[in-house]
Amino acid sequence: MKKIKEEKPGPEPVEDQPVTQEETVDGDGVSGLVIGAIVSGAVGLAGVGTGGYYIYKASEDVDRGNAAADTWDRDTYDRVNDEDLPADSIGATVGMVVGGAGIVTAAILLIVEFTGSGTDEAQSQVSFGPGSLNVRF
Repeated sequence: MKKIKEEKPGPEPVEDQPVTQEETVDGDGVSGLVIGAIVSGAVGLAGVGTGGYYIYKASEDVDRGNAAADTWDRDTYDRVNDEDLPADSIGATVGMVVGGAGIVTAAILLIVEFTGSGTDEAQSQVSFGPGSLNVRF
């Protein structure tokens, strides 16, 4: 005799229900804008610190190049001018640009967070063009 397997009933089908977007942060939590501002600010400070380091390093390299010129050390002088100073310049520029962008982003996120009225409509506007930056609240 063959046994017939009985199928167990599966879960009941769920009716389609509309998905609603609920506020994910309660009154005691930190909003996503504040977290984004903290992260952007930290990246900005790291960028400014990195740029500051390369500016300081460039100052030391200039002094080293001047000392090499005073002692007629052509190899050191050429290495400083051809390799070290251009690398320091790139590091300082990139660090300061990234740092400035991070700090500005953090400031904008905090402004949007603390000036918003909680409505769905946009309360602020940021626009930029050649030689201009407009921020409206």
